[in-house]
Amino acid sequence: MPEKDLRDYVKEARRHKVPESQIRKKLIEAGWSEEHIKKALARKKFPIFTFITILLIAFLLYTYFFILSPTNVEKPQMERPPIQQAESNVTMGQGKVGDDHVEYIVNELGGYKLHDEPLSGEPPVIEFIVSDTKDTYSVIIEDNVPIVKESDAKPDLRISGDAATLLRLCSSKSLQSEIVPMVKEGTIQIEIITDEKTLALKGYKSIYDSLNSGMPTGNAIRLA
Repeated sequence: MPEKDLRDYVKEARRHKVPESQIRKKLIEAGWSEEHIKKALARKKFPIFTFITILLIAFLLYTYFFILSPTNVEKPQMERPPIQQAESNVTMGQGKVGDDHVEYIVNELGGYKLHDEPLSGEPPVIEFIVSDTKDTYSVIIEDNVPIVKESDAKPDLRISGDAATLLRLCSSKSLQSEIVPMVKEGTIQIEIITDEKTLALKGYKSIYDSLNSGMPTGNAIRLA
């Protein structure tokens, strides 16, 4: 019996739940040496290092694509809020930025990808300050939707600018591209309030990357 047939015999016997002692006895009776029998009966062991490596890779992929920089989140469809009337009101000193403008900006910046901090359960909070009207808005991400709500929680990011600038940003065809020169010029300021670990665990990497694309380090975002 060739060695391949020997291995096939052992495999078939095990499939039929034949005890290993009986398999060994049959092989001895068939004239197989102890070395061949031991080799045929040896079960292949999955290397523990390989197993740990696979688990680690799976964990890193999950962490990156689902926590640090989510890619499979569907963007909520938000209609662009009225701009022309709002801009004219600001010019005349009669209007102000509304909740819908702030929510739209956060959504277009990728805020819908943010999520609660996995360890503490704290939600992502972005604070908007309209510098000329002194209005403050807290945007919380709930179920991947930016919502303006009153909150006592410490914000993760603070975005500030005057009403006309924020409304112009809201009206741009490519908000992420438009915000780059605004931050460079200083008409919009972005401050990091919380620590980098918390930002990463809440998924801010996607927003951070888009805001810093093409900007000198420190010019786009500054620590509070």
